[in-house]
Amino acid sequence: MMTITKQNGFKVLVDYLSSSGINLYTGVTGGGVVHYLKYLIPYTPAEKIPSLFTISEYPAGFAPLGHYVATGKIAAAISTTGAATKLLSCGLSDAKLHDIPSVYVFPISTVLHAEDGSLQDSSIHGSNIVQQLLAELPQHVFLLDNPFTFATQLEQARQALLSRKPVVFLLDNEMMALPAFEFPIIPNHKPAYRNSEIIPFVRLFREKVQGRRVLLLVGEEGIHDPAMRKLTTTICHELKAAVVWSINGGNCVEHSNPYAYGYISFGGNDKALDIWESIDEDDVILCIGVTPDEYTIDLKKNPCWRCLFF
Repeated sequence: MMTITKQNGFKVLVDYLSSSGINLYTGVTGGGVVHYLKYLIPYTPAEKIPSLFTISEYPAGFAPLGHYVATGKIAAAISTTGAATKLLSCGLSDAKLHDIPSVYVFPISTVLHAEDGSLQDSSIHGSNIVQQLLAELPQHVFLLDNPFTFATQLEQARQALLSRKPVVFLLDNEMMALPAFEFPIIPNHKPAYRNSEIIPFVRLFREKVQGRRVLLLVGEEGIHDPAMRKLTTTICHELKAAVVWSINGGNCVEHSNPYAYGYISFGGNDKALDIWESIDEDDVILCIGVTPDEYTIDLKKNPCWRCLFF
């Protein structure tokens, strides 16, 4: 892997995330993160260089979710150790459940002081926060305590973000302060689009919808495609199909869509529920960015003849 001049881990991590377009941080400073935050400037709307929007930990943990839904850009949240980590992690749990790529940065108390009674002990003798985070995100928690595995971990985190997963960076401040970290070069290529995957679906869909009523069920996964709002409107016009959506799927439907009926289940309206409950074994449901959760279908099976996922 190509590298540039070695620097301390804080600077390399900030620059690496920035080179991936992650420049917005939300959170509050504290003793555990001052070494990282000195490479950020106060918040600027331009998001051209790393900046910190200062806000209390609980809403800061949710800010990357709203930022991604609103802009399509990945953001980060940061807090110090102790209760601050717990407060920020509430947003992390939502990011996991809703497949929203986001970055969470937490310092930990170093193992060199595990028995020294540190003020915010994050070891197994204190909050044991590393094991708690690993229990929730077993593959996407990265303990940055070794310059020799640092580049590999950053690449693994980048792949997780590309897979729409949140990632956690745990900073061992004493190790990160060492001037021994290398900057990994981000691959320049993008995966090629393969239309061979969609052609069989289109053929199957045309066959199955002949002479049948079609209903669109739109879920929040559609937010990852910036063209989703116009796409759902186009499909509704082509199929003359009513569209209903999950509580977060509303981000994927244009307000001007004449076939739009609204939310179903949690947060739903009577007209949308009437449409949904009228489905029977002669109908076809086309699920776009589907969210088959309890809020949407109330743990029930779709009562249609055929359910197709797109």
